[in-house]
Amino acid sequence: ISSIGFVYAISDAEEWYNRGDALYELGKYEEAIESYDQVIKINPEYVDAWYNKGDALYELGKYEEAIESYDQAIRINPEDADAWHNKGVALGDLGRYEEEIESYDQAIKINPEYADAQHNKNIALDGLEHQQKMPVIYAIFGIIGTVLIIFTIIVLLRIIKLRNIEHDEMEYAKTIQRKILNAELWIVFNALLFLGGMSTLLVDWIPIIAIGVIIFCPYSMIMNFRKYLKLKKDLKTYSPVTS
Repeated sequence: ISSIGFVYAISDAEEWYNRGDALYELGKYEEAIESYDQVIKINPEYVDAWYNKGDALYELGKYEEAIESYDQAIRINPEDADAWHNKGVALGDLGRYEEEIESYDQAIKINPEYADAQHNKNIALDGLEHQQKMPVIYAIFGIIGTVLIIFTIIVLLRIIKLRNIEHDEMEYAKTIQRKILNAELWIVFNALLFLGGMSTLLVDWIPIIAIGVIIFCPYSMIMNFRKYLKLKKDLKTYSPVTS
């Protein structure tokens, strides 16, 4: 009787498994998961049910649960390269690049010809590199934002000061100060462009443009700074004509 019951249980597990596969192919992932759960309930060591359940969970965007299912498939069959690979894909979608790479390494160790695992590993390595650079990028943009705020306040104060110069005999001084303000604007603008170019170069965004900005901006900053110093000297030596 026990052997007959065992045969029926195996048959039931296969039926649930096949039903789950059919539902998966129809895109009915939640119903497919329910079928795979029935398989696992009958036979907890049914490795393909764990694996396919992981795939269905992944399709639903439930990456953490998918990883748990792949882990169960790997526990039962540590030599399942596909389970290691798909676990890596799910880890990548969570931004856990180091663990993702480890999973691909396991898949490649089992099957050195596993092209998808090698390809995805390369992508993960790039993702990890960018992730490690992001604190630097955030710091640079934080500096840019702070400089922009401070500079905006300075510009507003300078404009107010210029408006307060009302006498005709001070028009020359106003002209010089406007030129000084213009030079200051260009200096800071180029400094911001330079920082932006450095940050884009760090994350490999349009590197040719970034390199161009990095080369041009220091030159422009130097030229405008020289102009700024000359104008400040002219303003200092200027004395208005009085009648």
